[in-house]
Amino acid sequence: MRCISESFVRAFSLTLLSASVLAPFASAAQQSQTSETTAFTQTCATDALQADLLDSSSEYARSWTAFETAMKARTDAPASSRSVLDGIVTIPTVVHIMHDGTAEGVGGNVPDAQVTAAIDALNADFSGQPGGADVEVQFCLASRAPSGEPTNGIVRFDMSVPFPSYSQTGLITPPGGGVPTEMDMKSLSNWEGEDYLNIWVVPQMNSGGNPLGYAYMPPITGLLDGVVLRADVFGANQRTLTHEVGHYLGLYHTFNGTSSCSTVEPDCSMYGDRVCDTPPTTTGWSCTAGCPEGLAENFMDYTSDACMSAFTEGQRTRMRAAIAEHRATLLESIGCWAPSTDDVGAVAIASLGESTCNPDVSAEVEIFNYGTDILTSTTIEFQLDASPLGTVEWSGTLAPGTSTAVALPTLAAGYGAHNLQVWVSLPNGNSDGYADNNQITHAFTVDAGEQLAFTLHTDASPMETNWTLTNDSTGTAFLSGGNYDNGTDANQTLSYGGCAVGGCYTLTITDLFSDGLGLWPNGWYTLTLGDGTILAEGSGDFGAQVEHHICFDGSLFEGCEDENENGICDDAEAVDEADPLSGCTDPSACNYAAAADVDNGNCVFAEEGLDCDGNPSNATFDPAAGPSEQGEVDGVGEIGTAADLGNRIKLNWTLAPNPTNSGRLVALGLPISGPYTLRVLDTTGRLIAESRLEATDFSDGARLEWTGWSLPAGCYLIGLTPERAAEEVLPFKRLTVQ
Repeated sequence: MRCISESFVRAFSLTLLSASVLAPFASAAQQSQTSETTAFTQTCATDALQADLLDSSSEYARSWTAFETAMKARTDAPASSRSVLDGIVTIPTVVHIMHDGTAEGVGGNVPDAQVTAAIDALNADFSGQPGGADVEVQFCLASRAPSGEPTNGIVRFDMSVPFPSYSQTGLITPPGGGVPTEMDMKSLSNWEGEDYLNIWVVPQMNSGGNPLGYAYMPPITGLLDGVVLRADVFGANQRTLTHEVGHYLGLYHTFNGTSSCSTVEPDCSMYGDRVCDTPPTTTGWSCTAGCPEGLAENFMDYTSDACMSAFTEGQRTRMRAAIAEHRATLLESIGCWAPSTDDVGAVAIASLGESTCNPDVSAEVEIFNYGTDILTSTTIEFQLDASPLGTVEWSGTLAPGTSTAVALPTLAAGYGAHNLQVWVSLPNGNSDGYADNNQITHAFTVDAGEQLAFTLHTDASPMETNWTLTNDSTGTAFLSGGNYDNGTDANQTLSYGGCAVGGCYTLTITDLFSDGLGLWPNGWYTLTLGDGTILAEGSGDFGAQVEHHICFDGSLFEGCEDENENGICDDAEAVDEADPLSGCTDPSACNYAAAADVDNGNCVFAEEGLDCDGNPSNATFDPAAGPSEQGEVDGVGEIGTAADLGNRIKLNWTLAPNPTNSGRLVALGLPISGPYTLRVLDTTGRLIAESRLEATDFSDGARLEWTGWSLPAGCYLIGLTPERAAEEVLPFKRLTVQ
């Protein structure tokens, strides 16, 4: 369904439509415009909104023409063949109390009892109890929210939090401008209009001025659709809600397009209010109709609430026709159904965003107990792309209206775009009260590179701050931010991230007024890798600009080999598909298959001195000691013995770029400045090259550069040993030369 937003309707101009199509309707738009001034000086803004939509949106104008044409056809059809509704129609209704921070029951934060009284009065009016036609339309406060959980149909939202001016101005109504607009308000609390009638109750409008309320008429859709009312006219013995719901169901004012009591309607089904049993009339007042033949008691006039008591049979027919023509989805809504005792739903795929850098994906499913009984177990089925279904059984205690996260097995996604589908169900074939909330789908991509995250906590004046993280090799910005708003972004924590290729980058942060992030309370920032390694950080007053030069490997994650193509990284990966019982049965092998009971002769072992990932194994190999005269490792290094390694803190220093062929390497995050011995070993531990280099201090640790080298393509181990005492043991880094 297409949504027509406020910005949308103002972005389009009315196009020229065929005269044969618009001819019967042209005067209607003009007639509505004549009521604009009246609408704002009295009670209802619907006429002005309708005229504004027709003038500003050619798409709405076409939809409106099609709707009125269809309504005309229904009116002209013989009664026996009209497509009308049978019996009483019940419309699920949600009331959004958009208050300004007062306690419940104070001011615009009306109590639940007042909401119930307003809906009761609405139902009485539409059933013809005061007099007039029984429209056979009733309204229930929703008992089931859009996602299926129990509700009383009342939502409360403090508008003064995002919009402090709301306490003084209330809602600023369209047409026109101001903050907060109705789109600001409705976007914060809105249920799908295809399934619910949305009613927004506000403390005031336009700083205490008119209107009392308004509604959008068919064929409006999307966020705009619904009724807006002032709190002081919402409740028992009030008729504004009945009046506006009449608009919501397609009724015009009884005085629509009537300029005088002598106005003649060429076709009562196409002119005026388009209802033939409401005679032409001008605006009524008090308990007096505008014309002698007018209906002062009609809900769609402007007479006093005490005098309003009736819809006509023609208005009844038009409203029911409008439901069948434009609001038929309300007839299929289960918003009025009581929640089930047993109802589990899938709410979200947690811990997995739209993108990740690791092809081995960790994800959690958030399940929600929408039922009224305690949930003790559920079955979760999942499917990654076209892989076979996987299953996870959950058991525990989940109270009604609460949720919990259930971890899925590690998924073998691989690089590229993916689709993860999840289904939840009650075990043992037990009936689930609402199946529509049982399935959820999450699309994501796995991008190549290292996870890089920049976190900025702004100070009291964020509009001064701009920053860029630039790839030194390409000169392009990988991440950037700025032009922040002092009103909404002050003292906020803002996060940015993505998958970055290895290499060197420059983080530049500037401040317009040369006081950094020092405007109290001070701000701060960090740039980190996915494993938590801090590449750059700072806080407070850094002046006009600060720069951090950082480098990192950016190595690709290899990911598990999904040999059995089940979409999961599991113990069965190395099992021979031709013989499910055959595989590598040696527990010391890198491809050990726990599920195999017959060895297939394909075991793969780590090279001497390395683990299965190609990293040095300190249990048998101490690269820090260097080779002995016999070419073997003697276990004694310049910063301690092999026995000391377990008592030292291993520093996670960085080597970049990696892989490389440039003849330049940068080591970052070193524990101390000063001279280091750099050793290059092949993967057997043989010394290939050695160099003495000087490390200098930087804000994110000491760093050094090794330039002018030339190594054949292959894999190497790079070791750094400080020549003066250090408390940290530097692990060797693996380098790939292309």
